[in-house]
Amino acid sequence: MIKTLIVLLLSIVFSGCISLTQNIPSQKVYSLNLKEHNVKRINASIEIKEAKAISSLNSTNLLYTRSNSKEFYAFAKWSDKPSKMIQNIIIESLSSSFNLVRPRNIRFATKYTLDAYLLAFEQNISNDKSLSKFTINIYLKNNYNSNIYFKQFTYTKDNEKIDSINAVNDLNNLSNRFIKDLNLWLEERTK
Repeated sequence: MIKTLIVLLLSIVFSGCISLTQNIPSQKVYSLNLKEHNVKRINASIEIKEAKAISSLNSTNLLYTRSNSKEFYAFAKWSDKPSKMIQNIIIESLSSSFNLVRPRNIRFATKYTLDAYLLAFEQNISNDKSLSKFTINIYLKNNYNSNIYFKQFTYTKDNEKIDSINAVNDLNNLSNRFIKDLNLWLEERTK
């Protein structure tokens, strides 16, 4: 009798667990997509380093801040670390303007080196409002004369809804605005 009751209880518990896991939606994976834009040709070579960022910000989790604590969407994540995705769209964009764009892992001399520090790449939620924020510091070094140029790019956008899809769309749009502004800034600094 006790054995039958234990077997019955275990089968109820395990069948409940199995049905719970079958109802969990799959995790969606998002990435940054570079939109087409006009660029001016720059007759120089440049090395693009991966942006540095604090580890909590540089996670594949899709982050948002609520009441001064960082949280993430359970069923949405980035395809790669934000710093790596930003490096990739910078390389993709600058490849059409510079003569030669080199990622960090390939060795040869370039005229310029681009370093970055990612300060914000998330959604901020307060009350019933949401704001996407993207802030990055850019350092451009002229390797021939050792001049270093600095610029901070900060972008914000009010979200229409508080969900992961709008956060991804807004962060993607902010990243594309950054790429346009970066190209214009680089045109000016490399004259």
